Amino acid sequence: MLKSLIFPTGDARQSHRIKRWMMASGTSMMVVALFFAAYLLHFLDFGAFATAALLTVGFIVLFYAIFRSGLNQRFHDPSLTLPQIMASFLVILYVLSQSKEAPGILALLFMVSFLFGVFRLRTRQLLTLTAFSVLIVDIDHFKRINDALGHHAGDVVLSTFARAAAVNLRQTDVFGRYGGEEFLAILEQTPVQNVTVVAERLCALARGLNFDELASGLGMTVSIGGADYRKPEVWQTTLERADQALYRAKKGGRDRFVQAPIPA
Repeated sequence: MLKSLIFPTGDARQSHRIKRWMMASGTSMMVVALFFAAYLLHFLDFGAFATAALLTVGFIVLFYAIFRSGLNQRFHDPSLTLPQIMASFLVILYVLSQSKEAPGILALLFMVSFLFGVFRLRTRQLLTLTAFSVLIVDIDHFKRINDALGHHAGDVVLSTFARAAAVNLRQTDVFGRYGGEEFLAILEQTPVQNVTVVAERLCALARGLNFDELASGLGMTVSIGGADYRKPEVWQTTLERADQALYRAKKGGRDRFVQAPIPA
């Protein structure tokens, strides 16, 4: 009885599409559980969590209604893979915009959305979604600031740079603290030459900040390592290549940007 209510009879392809919707819905609810964990860890306030959860459930119900009514068959891709991925993107972008503590960590949830479409989307569609670059930004000699002026001064330097950097990036980019004195920027649909422009602008931005209220003449610089996502590598590999580029930037004298070479 329940099966006949959920799945349309006499159309095996529609039944298969609804089964895939059920799998995607289960994954979406797992992500909601991660949002709840972020709320418990004070990365999100309750209002942001509740809104994200309601949006997720709303999209789940909306897509089921479209599949159940058969409206999906009017589209070029009746599985509605791309619209479902974009819906999940919207929810994750909302959560990132509301998180003040760990957007760099929460940004990794984008990879969950990619997994849903990896076997369904055409190559061009998948590359459109996954074409991104990452920058790992490290504040030079940050330990010296903490040791000489205390952790409060270090927090002021971190928060001041974070706010200035976020203002200078696009709304579609993701920027947040990655750990310690490191920040992570995810730049969507950004050509290599533009990544260099963005990174060098962040370097110049850091040089222009002053913290005379903490200590006369106190300034800061940053070292940046960048990498472009390259199919078919996993996203962890992209981050590792950016981290290696950051190491070369620091070894090369700091206060500079190094782009990771294209992998063979």
